[in-house]
Amino acid sequence: MYKHKLLFSKAFKRITRKLEGKSKEILMKRLEEIVNNPERAGKELKGPLKGIRATRLNKHYRIFYKIPEKCQVYLINIYLEKLLTKRIIRKY
Repeated sequence: MYKHKLLFSKAFKRITRKLEGKSKEILMKRLEEIVNNPERAGKELKGPLKGIRATRLNKHYRIFYKIPEKCQVYLINIYLEKLLTKRIIRKY
């Protein structure tokens, strides 16, 4: 198995700068899982979000990403679960 290259959106970078403590630790763990095997780290979404994958950051937040090319993972954003559909659909 090979590692994937992570590409970060501006929104993802902005939100991760605000994370502190335990959330930052969990984020690093999740990113390591995504780098090693993005297909297994999160589940693929359906409907208008097809092609985007999501994994849990914690109880309320999800990390959204897609795999545009082999060996690349594009990290889209971290959203509160309740608000995710509206925001992601508008952008993609």
